[in-house]
Amino acid sequence: MSTVAGRHYIKTKRRKFSKVFAKRLLFKARNLHISLERIVEESKETYYDALYKSSQGWHKGEHDLRPWWNYFQGTLIAAYKEFESRVGTVTKVKGAKREMVENVILRLPTRFRMADIQKACPTVSYPTLKRALSDLSKGKKIRSLGKGRDAEWERI
Repeated sequence: MSTVAGRHYIKTKRRKFSKVFAKRLLFKARNLHISLERIVEESKETYYDALYKSSQGWHKGEHDLRPWWNYFQGTLIAAYKEFESRVGTVTKVKGAKREMVENVILRLPTRFRMADIQKACPTVSYPTLKRALSDLSKGKKIRSLGKGRDAEWERI
């Protein structure tokens, strides 16, 4: 292996290691990793539109990167907002997870699904979520509009 190729190989491995290491640290810190890939997937129509607009005139050297750059900045802002909301929900106090679920439900739209709560509270187990929903339902704070995992719930 030549010296140049060897240096490139080492730099590439270092980058990969640092990325994996950072993801692992964030995961251990209560799943604070925010997936940019997921955010792009959720807004893929806007993503492809930005790519299309940015590549117009590329073969003539007259393309404009601003549509893509604006999209990318929006993606980073969405990731930051999600990260900020998750940091506010990290806790270790006993019984705090149910309180966390209740606070999340208050911030959600009037009608919501279990998946919405799971996305907002990634550190809370499914059985704990079910118990919290059951307690809130018994307390007449929410009601179920269906049955099963995909049931819709409504704040009262």
